[in-house]
Amino acid sequence: MRILVVNDDGIQDRGLWALAEALEPLGEVQVYSPDRNYSGAGMSVALTPEFELRRAAPPDGICTSVPGFTADASPANLAALGCAIAFDREPDVIVSGINPGWNTGVQGYVSSGTMGAARVALDRGFTGIAVSHTPQSPEDKRAIAAAVARFVAAANGHGVLRQPLLVNINTPERFAATEPVWLTRPARFTLFEGLRPTEAPIVDGDRITVRVEYGKIFDGPGTDDDETAALKAGAVSICVTDPFTAQVMRDDPWPAIAAAFSPVVRPAADASAP
Repeated sequence: MRILVVNDDGIQDRGLWALAEALEPLGEVQVYSPDRNYSGAGMSVALTPEFELRRAAPPDGICTSVPGFTADASPANLAALGCAIAFDREPDVIVSGINPGWNTGVQGYVSSGTMGAARVALDRGFTGIAVSHTPQSPEDKRAIAAAVARFVAAANGHGVLRQPLLVNINTPERFAATEPVWLTRPARFTLFEGLRPTEAPIVDGDRITVRVEYGKIFDGPGTDDDETAALKAGAVSICVTDPFTAQVMRDDPWPAIAAAFSPVVRPAADASAP
């Protein structure tokens, strides 16, 4: 299996390398990541004809021989570049993250750099997986990365990775291998919907300073089977979508694949339960 690991937080982010370390036993793994933080870049790209890649080593404490490469380029640029040159043919899957902060909601699927890098896989005909969490300890990141590796192995075993699907994984504030998993629907995105000024604009000649706050993911209306409902309940949210058809995947084989992430999976038939 060929696995491309990417992120939007930069090459020295420990969540990125925790994923690479956990995924290394599954096959051929390479890391492609921006040389700085590109959060919120979405799928933005620079249509430059030349990229200057530099080799990169993992941070101290990460024990992996996975090769890493970085450049001054967006997450989507790096993901596409990795797809084109990292292996002798296309990867089987892109895994993006671990992002420090949840990525939920339909619009977040467009604005998040983590999601944008994963979405490159869809345009090239295979599966992209985005992984996000709230800030946690290095031990938590390793546990999340190990769960992702089990999930990827199970998805590969069921033959779904060569489909253009987007898998959005968000883990709750407290994570353990036995946290329940919900197969969810995309939530309503409230980050920009809830944007509002915190005070009156400050006018200084031609300069106007506007201080704002953004909406919180739990602020907006939701359903009892969407991503935020799972996180609010302390469960892992795994949302599998085909963005080309707007179809949400919760039937077989996805419950079995989700069970590799955690043995406790909420049946899709019970999605309307409180």
